[in-house]
Amino acid sequence: MPEDISGPKPPRDVTGDFDKMSTFEFSDYLARLNKNERVSIKIPLRSVPNTMDIKQWLIAFNDRLIEVKIIATQEQHDQRPDLFELPGVTWQKAG
Repeated sequence: MPEDISGPKPPRDVTGDFDKMSTFEFSDYLARLNKNERVSIKIPLRSVPNTMDIKQWLIAFNDRLIEVKIIATQEQHDQRPDLFELPGVTWQKAG
């Protein structure tokens, strides 16, 4: 049997699901995922519930939620260092 050298599959983007849910619904959604399923979300800063929700998701579901990419301007990025310094959070510059 050939050996798989491609490495781990990239996380599945669940941005569309996130956009349709409340904060509580998204937490439940993450809890129901298969423990082997890895996901990521990409959201504008205005859609971020709050820093604590993001942090709690990354801690509680660290085996599933691999990356939270937040779209923000340079000014927004500079105003929220607490958010962008969280492990698993990356910044995509808006504009």
